[in-house]
Amino acid sequence: MALSVDGFIAGKNGDMDWLNNQPAPVEDDGTAVDTGFFKFLERMDVMIMGRTTFETVVGFGNEMWPYGDQLPILVWTRDVNRVRLPDWIAAKQTVTARSAESPS
Repeated sequence: MALSVDGFIAGKNGDMDWLNNQPAPVEDDGTAVDTGFFKFLERMDVMIMGRTTFETVVGFGNEMWPYGDQLPILVWTRDVNRVRLPDWIAAKQTVTARSAESPS
């Protein structure tokens, strides 16, 4: 998980420039360094995220989807009708939207 100093993921305008502008760690031969993210995900039973974060990650596209196809996703939102699943996610991922207003 990455957070800015103020405890948020996105900036005031919903951007993640502070995170995206960080240099990716690479080996001497140029290959990406495994920072432990995928090992971390293997220990998770479910991924919970807000709708805006979900939409941002979906916006990276199918090739950049970091959550594989086994981890269920729970999208926490005020309005479940605003959660949109692209076909490429619906075909491989269990995504459930729950309202912050609803106890179930």
